Amino acid sequence: MAQNSNKLELSSVFPLKHLEKFSFKPNPPWVSEYYVNNAWFETAGLNTTTPNAPLLEEKIIADIAIVGGGFTGLSSAYHLAKKYPQKRIVLLDAARCGYGASGRNGGHAILYPMVQIMEVYKKKGREAAVEFASVAKQGLGIVKSFIEEYDIDCEFEETGFVEFIEKERQINAVMEEYKILESLGIESDFLSRKAVSEKFNTTHFHGGVKTNSEGGLNPCKLALGLKEVVQSMNVEIFEQTKVTSVSPGRTVTINTEFGEVHADAVVLGTNGYTSTLNLFKKYMVPFHDYVISTAPLTSEQMTSLGWKGREALADNRNLFNYYRLSGDNRIIFGGELVKYYYGNIPSPGNNKHVISLLEERLLKIWPQLKGVKIEHRWGGTDGLTRDILPLIGVLGEYKNIFYGVGYSGEGICWANLAGKIISQLYAEKDTDLTRFFLLNRKPPYIPPEPFRKIGFDVHVKYLAIKDRFF
Repeated sequence: MAQNSNKLELSSVFPLKHLEKFSFKPNPPWVSEYYVNNAWFETAGLNTTTPNAPLLEEKIIADIAIVGGGFTGLSSAYHLAKKYPQKRIVLLDAARCGYGASGRNGGHAILYPMVQIMEVYKKKGREAAVEFASVAKQGLGIVKSFIEEYDIDCEFEETGFVEFIEKERQINAVMEEYKILESLGIESDFLSRKAVSEKFNTTHFHGGVKTNSEGGLNPCKLALGLKEVVQSMNVEIFEQTKVTSVSPGRTVTINTEFGEVHADAVVLGTNGYTSTLNLFKKYMVPFHDYVISTAPLTSEQMTSLGWKGREALADNRNLFNYYRLSGDNRIIFGGELVKYYYGNIPSPGNNKHVISLLEERLLKIWPQLKGVKIEHRWGGTDGLTRDILPLIGVLGEYKNIFYGVGYSGEGICWANLAGKIISQLYAEKDTDLTRFFLLNRKPPYIPPEPFRKIGFDVHVKYLAIKDRFF
C-alpha cells in the first residue's frame, strides 16, 4: 500500500472539541495519516503489535517483489512461495499488512457479487455471466481454504445474505433481477415485508431476497493470519516501507524511501493507492468509503433486533448500506455515501458528514437502538473502475509486472483469488483462471481532472436522486 508522506496532526483532522465524542486513543507510532479508529484493527490487535522493520538497505536483489500487504499481496506471496520455495520473495508495505482496504472493509466475503454479475450479464450476456459467477465462487473457496488449513481465527461464519427492498414499487424489479441470478444457478428466497419485519424487527423495508452467497469475517484478523503464514514460508516482509516508484525493464526497480529492490518480477497489490505510483490513472479512481461500529450489543439489544441467523445485510439502493454482526456482536455498518477527492489522492481523513449519516440511518432502520454507543468510526481508500469490475493481469514489455487492483468494494474474495491467478500467470500456466475473460482487459476510460472530479460528484448526486424519487 502506498501512502501519504505528510504526517497529519490529530487536531488538523478534528477540532479538539470533538475528541471526547469520538473517544480517540493515541495513534500507534507507525501511523502516518489520519486516525483510523477501526473496530477490526482493535479486536485483531493491529494497533498494539509491533510492525516489521522497514527496508533500510541501499539495495537488495529478489526474484519477486510484491508491493502492498493486503489480500492481493499476501495471497500472491502465498501461492508464489508454495510453487517456488527456492525463490527470494519480498513484500513491501508502506504501513502494515492489513492496514489498507483489506483491514478496513465491512467484513463481507461475498460469493457472488451481484452488482458485478449483473454488469457482466447486461454487457456481455449470459455465458459470460455464468463464467464470471464460476470464477467468483472460487474466491470464497480460497478464503475458506486459508482459514481451514492454517487454523486462522478470524470469526468466519457462513450466514447467507439478505438484500432489503427499500421501496414497495421496487419489488417487481428486484424479483426480476434475482430470477436472472437463479437462471445462472444462484438460488434465492423472497422475503415478504411481514417476514422481514418478523425476522429483523424493522418496519423500514418492503421485503427482501435471501441467498446463501456470503461469509462474514474479521478481515484484519485474516490479513494478520495470512502474514504469519507467508512469513513461515520464508517470504520477507518489510513494513513501514513506502514505495515511491516502480521502473519497468527486464529487471524491475522498486524505489523506496531509503533503498531499492531489483527483481525479475513485481506484483502490484496497491488497489486504491495505485495512482500514487502513477499507474492505472486512466482506468481507476480511489474512492473512499466509511464505516461505523457499535459497542458489543447486550443480550437485550440483540433480542430487540431479531437477526437470529446473523445474516449479512444490505439494502437495494444505489448508495446502499451494508452491515453485519461481528464475532463479539457489534453492528458493523457502512456505505451510504462514497467520496472522491480531487487529484486522485488517498482519503485525507474521516468524513464527519458521512459518519453522521451512517449513525442516523442505523437508527432509522432500528429505532430501538437509540442510545447505543458508537465506539468506532473509520474510513479508507478503495479502487473503483467505471464498470465496477476488477483489473487483474500482467503488463510491461517483458511481461513481468503483475497486478490485481480495482475491486470496487468487493475485495475480500476477489483479492485473495487474484493472488492465485497472478501465480498462474507468472508460471505461464494455461488454466480456467488464466483464460478468464476479464484478465488483461482494457477497462472504460476515466477522464482527467477537472472532469474526473466533476463527473464523479455528478454521478453520485444522480444516484442519490434515483434513490430518493425512483
